[in-house]
Amino acid sequence: MSKYETKDGTGSLFKNENKASDKHPDYSGTAMIDGVEMFMDAWLKTAESGRKWMSFSFKPKQKQSAPAARPAPQREPASRGATGWDDMPEDIPF
Repeated sequence: MSKYETKDGTGSLFKNENKASDKHPDYSGTAMIDGVEMFMDAWLKTAESGRKWMSFSFKPKQKQSAPAARPAPQREPASRGATGWDDMPEDIPF
């Protein structure tokens, strides 16, 4: 028997048999979105009109690596004086 393979843009949900509060999802499963494996949760909802609907959330199964940190830009030393205040124009209106 072959192993089930999730194709891009598809997923599977299963009833949450261990739901202990209203915040826990009614259904949980996995999905593949743009080649990224995701955890998928769903809650059954009822609108004020009585119409039933589902709310979904998706989270990556693996944390995405953070982009490499850029080094802080280096400031050029002031051309005159130790503080750089000498470079300020004299006619600032405040």
